[in-house]
Amino acid sequence: MASKKPIYFTNFNRGGLVENKFVGGLNHISNGSGITFHETSGIIKAQKSLVTDGEDLQERVAILVNPSYGARGLAFNRDGHVWSKTVLTSTWTEVYTGVGDQPYSAIEFDGYIYWTTSDKLHRKQINSTLDQTWSSVDNNWQTLTDTSHHPMVVIDQTLYIGDGSDIASVDNAGNFTASVVTLPQPYYASALGEFGLDLAIGTVQVNEQGSTNNYLGKTKIFRYPTWGDAFINAINVPGTQLPAFFNVDNLLCFTINEPDNSFGPQSIIYYYTGDGYRQLLRMPYDRNGSYVGPYMNATRDGLNYFAYKDKIYSLARNTVSGKYILTPEYEYPEIDGDQNYIYCIDPTLTYIAASPYDSVTYEVQTISNDRYDSAFIETPVIHSGIDPANYTDFVVPYISLPSGTSVNLQYDAGLTGSWTTISDLVNDTDRKQYISRQQISANYIQFRINFTVSGQDTPEILGLMCNRA
Repeated sequence: MASKKPIYFTNFNRGGLVENKFVGGLNHISNGSGITFHETSGIIKAQKSLVTDGEDLQERVAILVNPSYGARGLAFNRDGHVWSKTVLTSTWTEVYTGVGDQPYSAIEFDGYIYWTTSDKLHRKQINSTLDQTWSSVDNNWQTLTDTSHHPMVVIDQTLYIGDGSDIASVDNAGNFTASVVTLPQPYYASALGEFGLDLAIGTVQVNEQGSTNNYLGKTKIFRYPTWGDAFINAINVPGTQLPAFFNVDNLLCFTINEPDNSFGPQSIIYYYTGDGYRQLLRMPYDRNGSYVGPYMNATRDGLNYFAYKDKIYSLARNTVSGKYILTPEYEYPEIDGDQNYIYCIDPTLTYIAASPYDSVTYEVQTISNDRYDSAFIETPVIHSGIDPANYTDFVVPYISLPSGTSVNLQYDAGLTGSWTTISDLVNDTDRKQYISRQQISANYIQFRINFTVSGQDTPEILGLMCNRA
């Protein structure tokens, strides 16, 4: 009789999510949703759920801003209207009907909210009654030369604005400069990032008519010293479109949008080094691809978050020199029966906006106190070798199991793509663990743990243990 060897799926806060079910070790997950490893280190919980915070905002929300004061949140619609709310419990109120043009970017700087439309820069002074006084807006405050996307970033008390091949600026005295530096042709600014006191400029190539052309060649990141008058360097990056920079701690990260190559580099998160770039991690494989765009990242409770398709992921590490752990924390619920794509989150992860491409429902969601009722994790696939192995003695230990909560355990034997529930899993309350003596024979096997929550309560589990013979 073959001896039993224990297998421990645990310490997921040190492994996190991997790109597919055929890679990773016993401290990794290959799939999951609505979970957190970081609320209490070493313990797996269902994450808090998302709930509707505002409906009927007339159009898809393009930008969310959380001002320092005067309003609890601002939502810029794709039709140029602005909605505001005063406190978390208030409703969204339309405060500005705009100039009938889509907003491309918005940011708070030096006592103002600045935002751009096709060829204009607008601003609104912040005050204690910001949500009530949008009648006094500096419409068309400055004219821009290009009519495409205008990325913005603040570095050392100066606001920088991408304007085609030019980089415009506003200083802390309110002085506007139309061009502090000009990119060489055929590059236009598509993303701006803060790299110390230097300005990182992500680009896209354009054709002679000034429109984006995905086939002109690889794009570049230009590095500009904000105190100087010439670029330090320019590096090639693997793609034709760099849609946005986002920060992960002190790292300046980016993804690539490669719309005509669904197997291309858009599932990789890179970080900029000043004279090159490195790969931080690879996102879960998806043949349709995706990318992290503008206004899709946030910081909350010391964790870095970013939106990718219909989920919000956290990136965190346990030590200063440790690797970053990817966790699928929040999932935006379906609207009208269709999968959502998250378009923006505000910088504090207070508000999230998403909708299917063909939806007529335009809403904003926020994080509730109730736990996510469809949370789960899946392990990577285990391969036993030439002969099938027998798996038995399943244990799901828990720290806490509040009334009304539970877990169940499923498996997929033989890469069938379907899950079978272990029906004799029982709760041993004295030892604080779920146990099963069921035996499963398989060459390939994968496990899934599903969480049942009750309001604000969630199971708090340590992982999964079993024996293999």
